[in-house]
Amino acid sequence: MTGLYLHLPFCPDKCLYCSFNSRPAAGQDLHRYLDALESELARMADHPWSRSQTFTSLYLGGGTPTIFPVERLAALLGACLDKLPFTTRPEISIEANPDTVSVDTLATLRQAGVNRLSIGVQSFSDPLLCAIGRTHSAAAAGHAFHAARRAGFTNINLDLIYGLPGQTGADWHASLAAAVALAPEHLCIYQLMVEPGSLLHRRIDETPLPDEDELVEMDRLTGLLLRGTDYRHYEISNFCRPGRQCRHNLNYWQNGSYLGLGAGAVSCFDGLRLKAVDDASEYVRRMEGGIPVYEEGEALSALAAYRETVVMGLRMTDGIDLVRLRRRFALTPDEVYGDTLARLAGEGWLERDGDTVRLSAAALPIANGVLCRLV
Repeated sequence: MTGLYLHLPFCPDKCLYCSFNSRPAAGQDLHRYLDALESELARMADHPWSRSQTFTSLYLGGGTPTIFPVERLAALLGACLDKLPFTTRPEISIEANPDTVSVDTLATLRQAGVNRLSIGVQSFSDPLLCAIGRTHSAAAAGHAFHAARRAGFTNINLDLIYGLPGQTGADWHASLAAAVALAPEHLCIYQLMVEPGSLLHRRIDETPLPDEDELVEMDRLTGLLLRGTDYRHYEISNFCRPGRQCRHNLNYWQNGSYLGLGAGAVSCFDGLRLKAVDDASEYVRRMEGGIPVYEEGEALSALAAYRETVVMGLRMTDGIDLVRLRRRFALTPDEVYGDTLARLAGEGWLERDGDTVRLSAAALPIANGVLCRLV
């Protein structure tokens, strides 16, 4: 699989918890940014690497892509599908905030080829939404979901966050239950991480966050509520109904190749990783001046790529296939890790079934702590 990612970095406002490469749209020239993005697309479409691929997914993320003029988004999608070699039925996703879409805009996107919608709900509690700086209400989230159904979307993801400031177990159970009641095809369920650079991080001393016991309880409630449904826990933070895994993200977790366009976007060309300049204005200036946009690069060795593929692959509940890894990198687990995998298995954090290795159920809630031993 090869994926195409387009970064649209502008939002209605900056949420308190957000540390992504995004900024408020006020005062920004959205059309000029799209012009630059289309220029980069045209340039990369002529690259021999791009012409040698078959792209299986296209993902518009941000930021909030749906604050851009929908006609320009539709034209951008058309240009991507026209200029790059895509498979006949690619997965085409777009992220949206509930208060930035309508039936008409969603129908236009659907007609342009978008077949997967990811709605940033985060919570179905108005006080909690206000506490983290979201610009929509719980009711708006429900309206957006139903508008997407009316526009013809049959593959919808809802993003939810637990561990929010002041959130209780009952709050979390109510939000997750509201999401499940809508019956989306996919759920992304994240624990709040207070990242450096976010507004919330600057206010951490005055922000009451759930303690570790409360987070464990929220995690328990997640498993309890989703047990008996047809949602499959296929990645640490992701659940889907049968056959509805996010194909674009699967490529990331399998450490595949992808092309990223836009400010701050990352590309991985068969192990060569390049990152564009973060600042949107600087990105536009460089594109308009014919200046390279990449500011960081890394060529991974086979050993580094093996370790990265293991760490990413163990995020998936199916785990990793050691035989496939050996064929891909010409390395064995013993050469890379020595007895580390055996020790983690002995401690109950890994399970091995033939040539398949996966995180144990006990390891999933503390996955980062386990995976850091394999980096």
